[in-house]
Amino acid sequence: QDPLLQGVNEALKSENLRDIAEQYKGKVDIFVLCVDRDGNTGRRQRLDQIETEFAPKFLCVNAWEELEVWLLAGLDLPKEWRWQDIRGDLNPKKRFFDDLANRRKVSDGPGGGRKTLGEEAARNLLAIRQKCQEDFDMIAERLEQVL
Repeated sequence: QDPLLQGVNEALKSENLRDIAEQYKGKVDIFVLCVDRDGNTGRRQRLDQIETEFAPKFLCVNAWEELEVWLLAGLDLPKEWRWQDIRGDLNPKKRFFDDLANRRKVSDGPGGGRKTLGEEAARNLLAIRQKCQEDFDMIAERLEQVL
């Protein structure tokens, strides 16, 4: 939150990342930059560039398709939803997350319900790791390599 970047494009700008690295110099061993893929097949390439430019301080992760999918993995979902549909959707935030936030009547809360639902999902990390195993295994492996 310090600084609070406005969107993925701002988070991918080298000058912003350089400022952040300088601001937290000596206080942080590694930065994990996790952004939505948003159906952008070239996003990983930009993340690789950032990792090279800021090695070894930045580990860049590409959520598939959006971070909200990880959040949904830790929640009890409507019975008519299939997990494969959520994982395969190019815009699960609109189709699934926003729908669930509205159903739960938390969409007017912080982050459109992300804070409330995120706190709930965080209590079920095992389910998130099971449903999104390849994502979290990759993050763990990459952290082990860097550290």
